[in-house]
Amino acid sequence: EARKHILEGLLKALDNLDEVVRAIRESKNRDEARRRLIEQFGFSEKQADAILEMRLYQLTGLEREKVEAEFNLIRERIAYLQGLLADAAKIYDLIKADLAVLRQKYGDERRTRLVPMENEVNIEDLIADEPCVVTLSHRGYIKRVPLDTYREQRRGGRGVTGVTTREEDFVETLFVAETHDTLMFFTSLGRVYAERAFEIPEASRTSPGRAIVNLLELREGEQVAAMLRIREFREDQNVIFATERGTVKKTVLADYRNVRRSGIIAIALDEGDSLIQVRLTSGGDDVILATRAGTVIRFPEREVRATGRSAIGVRGIALESGDVVCACDVVDPEATFLLACGNGYGKRTPFDDFRVTHRGGKGIIGIHASERNGAVVAAHAVRDGESLVMVTAN
Repeated sequence: EARKHILEGLLKALDNLDEVVRAIRESKNRDEARRRLIEQFGFSEKQADAILEMRLYQLTGLEREKVEAEFNLIRERIAYLQGLLADAAKIYDLIKADLAVLRQKYGDERRTRLVPMENEVNIEDLIADEPCVVTLSHRGYIKRVPLDTYREQRRGGRGVTGVTTREEDFVETLFVAETHDTLMFFTSLGRVYAERAFEIPEASRTSPGRAIVNLLELREGEQVAAMLRIREFREDQNVIFATERGTVKKTVLADYRNVRRSGIIAIALDEGDSLIQVRLTSGGDDVILATRAGTVIRFPEREVRATGRSAIGVRGIALESGDVVCACDVVDPEATFLLACGNGYGKRTPFDDFRVTHRGGKGIIGIHASERNGAVVAAHAVRDGESLVMVTAN
């Protein structure tokens, strides 16, 4: 507005150029010229000073056009700013736009490490590194419970209440970890989030837990599909992904070392496909996939080329119509393959019974998904000395 005031004076002077020049020439000094301009033409002191400081070349027609152009721009700018100041929504939109530019220009990963000051207490040092059980329900309620909360029983027992779920909810994922581990949450949309295990809220055995949306910045329609516990992000370890439609992908674990609070892309998915399982591999392992219909395929990990985080996968198994992949694991020569069905039946089979084939084949029958057994709901590599925790829909 201050500049507009000056420009208004200059334009008025150019409109009355001859009279203004005459008044200045007839004046004895600058002060008298200023007084005459104010009295004869109604200029303010600032306008009069601006006119007296004009140079002769500014009296040309071209210079007049420049003054008019600047005056028009200034007037438009004032109208915009007045509209902005009168509307809080416009101000917030402008702040958002500025922040988006800053994020695009400076939004790279942090280059300096934030570490505790000398003699400052690190919260991790105050927490014992001990085993715990992390459970995640279908509706997204998560909690952490000390492992010794669950007493070991013999097969076929009635069990104990592991979690009291809300109506129409059930435990979908159960994970054993150490409290100092990093838990990586891979979602059905192919993104990954990370939290330290001790940051998961600890609760009682029967508590439903806390909504995971309060911990992770999940997007609309996004659900946690798989979890990994990571002690350290090593270059010699890989992450194997398996999707419902039989796609597999391999990425070096170290690529996920820096996971933002808002998550990062872990795998690109075809439309309609979703991530179902994630496993760690050493580079020379065999991968095994199981489908709802009881088909199993085993192939070498080396047949899946390592790609970047945002890459799409390759075919792991050729599915029959209506069948989907429900489990993925890494072959362990010291273990057996447990297949569990929806009606409570299951079995363990030595991995040697599943011949090694090429990626993308149809696989072989691992278990009959009969009316008695029901469809396959889970499959895991298990060892004789391990304990198995099964959770029903109730």
